[in-house]
Amino acid sequence: MLPYTQPAPYHSQWGEDRWLAENYHLPAHGVFVDIGAGDGIRGSNSLYFENRGWRGLCVDADPRNHQRLRHRCCAVDTCAVSATPGLWPFGMYAHKPSWSGLQRRGTDYQEILVACRTLEDLLDQWCIDQIDLLSIDVEGAELDVWDSFDHTRHRPSVVVIEFDDDHPDRHPQTIHRHLGQETYELVHETPANLILHRTDRPWRRRR
Repeated sequence: MLPYTQPAPYHSQWGEDRWLAENYHLPAHGVFVDIGAGDGIRGSNSLYFENRGWRGLCVDADPRNHQRLRHRCCAVDTCAVSATPGLWPFGMYAHKPSWSGLQRRGTDYQEILVACRTLEDLLDQWCIDQIDLLSIDVEGAELDVWDSFDHTRHRPSVVVIEFDDDHPDRHPQTIHRHLGQETYELVHETPANLILHRTDRPWRRRR
């Protein structure tokens, strides 16, 4: 499988939305939260669900994405997400906005300051309680995002989260332990993302 090659109506980079649709009976009126949403279209893990009638929130800090992201029907915020709110350096990668992030530095990165908020603050602002689908793709700061909200209150049913085998703190086992191996079952892995399913808020499997 090549990235960005899924047929309509799917949009995810590696078919994560398609895999969920083909393997689960999706909630009719779900709620998604997409952190690191990019431009909201290319490689989006949430657009398919929005087009099915779900409501939700997309968040991305790279200013190059904001104009297209605002075309989405869902709530949109243009901050970064961190357990430590404030103004923080953000590395914008010159050649590919999807590689930008709070922890990105080096050649071809332009550093700017962006506002960081906790995910809990954003969920309160947009009146989001329980989450059906949480997607986190923030180039190395995924667990910082996870630590920035009360997951026992919001209890995401399904989490799609980026990993990197080359970094111990982003290894699949590290991420699974951090989210809670008794709380979340690792149900699928793509070349870039893990899909974890909350054991006490299960979606019904198709097979």
